[in-house]
Amino acid sequence: MTAPLVLTLPLPDSRNAGKRHAHWATVYKRAQAYYAACARCTVGIVWPQWEALTASAIVYPRGSNDEGNLMARLKPLEDWIVRQGVVPSDKPKHWHWEGIPVQIVQRQYPAYLVLTLNRASEHKAAA
Repeated sequence: MTAPLVLTLPLPDSRNAGKRHAHWATVYKRAQAYYAACARCTVGIVWPQWEALTASAIVYPRGSNDEGNLMARLKPLEDWIVRQGVVPSDKPKHWHWEGIPVQIVQRQYPAYLVLTLNRASEHKAAA
């Protein structure tokens, strides 16, 4: 059995903070800034290459999110993990969330999350 990959990363910005109708270049720049922040947090990580994974997270936002907005907020994170070559894409065949991430609201630190990635077993990946 492969050991899980556990990462502490910044929480992507909320998609409700005036960004839904932003110009594509602004959205692109924000995504690039988020990817760079994640890269700084993971220097030296040896990235596995899996066909499929299951993900779980504990999110430490500065304010609570409803479930739909929380999952939308995690999309840049999924894209960044795919860019690292861990899985071929974030489609359901390759990426499965084990449930809605747990939220623990804290206001002392910038928003962050602890992401746990597990290699999906073959029978789960085919489902």
